[in-house]
Amino acid sequence: MTDHAIMQLQAEFARVACRQCTESGLLALRESADWAARLGGSWESRAAAYAEFHCLLADVTGGSAYYLLARLMSGSVCELITRAGPEAGEFITAAHRRLIRKLEERDADGAAEEMECFVTLVSVLAGTRPRGCAAPSTPLCGAGPRASRPAPGR
Repeated sequence: MTDHAIMQLQAEFARVACRQCTESGLLALRESADWAARLGGSWESRAAAYAEFHCLLADVTGGSAYYLLARLMSGSVCELITRAGPEAGEFITAAHRRLIRKLEERDADGAAEEMECFVTLVSVLAGTRPRGCAAPSTPLCGAGPRASRPAPGR
């Protein structure tokens, strides 16, 4: 699956989750993000834990078709995160927490934008970039459109 397709689907999962997610779903997402952040071991096992958050995001939409689609693409999401490398861990943790805040606020557009930014920057770290997405000098996710912070490595 292409990074662009991952970005489009993940943004849709985030948008729908804003409307459908319950308090127990938000709690499950918080626990998943916290668990992945604390997990030790190999980068591959940590990347799998980060990727599992994205399946859970689809699950909390309440749409079984979204969950099945997320499961089908979970290998691609995990591969993308794995290629980004261990230096992406803190960024991923922060992005997941920002996404949860957007879900709590029921900000569907903000959640979708956060997910698009997440996939774009993880793709850049992984050495790829979804077609038509911003260049690596894009401000860090969560900084908003008026951000002046440079991208990592700048």
